[in-house]
Amino acid sequence: MNEKDFYKKALQQQFGTRASNKHATLAKRRKQHSFLIILPATALACLLLLNFSPTFATATAKLPGMAGIISMITWHEYDVSNDALKMHVEVPKFIDEADPIKQKLNAEIEARITTLATDMEKEAVDFKEGAIAMGGYTTNSFPPIKASFSYDVKLLTDTFASFAITKREKTFDMITPTYYFYNVDLTTGKELNITDVLGSNFSEIVDTEVAKQIEKKAQQDQNFASFYKKYITDKYLTTLPDQHFYINEAGHPVIFYYEGEIAPAYAGEQHFVMPNAFISLK
Repeated sequence: MNEKDFYKKALQQQFGTRASNKHATLAKRRKQHSFLIILPATALACLLLLNFSPTFATATAKLPGMAGIISMITWHEYDVSNDALKMHVEVPKFIDEADPIKQKLNAEIEARITTLATDMEKEAVDFKEGAIAMGGYTTNSFPPIKASFSYDVKLLTDTFASFAITKREKTFDMITPTYYFYNVDLTTGKELNITDVLGSNFSEIVDTEVAKQIEKKAQQDQNFASFYKKYITDKYLTTLPDQHFYINEAGHPVIFYYEGEIAPAYAGEQHFVMPNAFISLK
């Protein structure tokens, strides 16, 4: 029996038709994104087992070299569909179920996403009612808002996790992303703020580095300089404690600004990597 047949038989014995359904879903997603991913039989079997078997996922996470790759996965996902909203929600989970800290974090993550998704449902209903009241739409002609919740792991080690929960909302032709960044010490469960990462003088560190990088960008586009000057003058003079940030795969803090917040809107979202690493990955 070759490797492909071995894993196919193992999947059928363990999951029956659920495995083939999952495989079909993956194939459909590949087609929707218009690119081809060819997975070896071993990798495909591993992917399916991770999503269907908690025991396999937990055991695999303990293998050397695997913790940072598969310690956080989509644990479940669901759809909401009504005349006001079409929404897809993904809920991630740390798979080391024996760790009480990760168990607590999993509960907090799910509760947070559930709250955000519930709020989105209420907002969609309110928005639809408002649009109809203004006379632009009827109950049947209103195009439902489209929304999704997904996640993006920035850095994951045995002791630290940095990830973002992303809400994307499409109202008519306008797409609006909202990011909820989480930087967590996995040994204590504490969510770290910018002071924990950069120290009490974080404002000076961030302001100096952002200004330096803006100046470099302005060499290619002068609008960066004028926009940044207006940002400093009209909004606030220094970085605030609730500034969005994450830790990248090299262990460096990255300061995040939304599109049009600190640079011209056409330049998109802005990410400023701080020079000193917060975590040594050597």
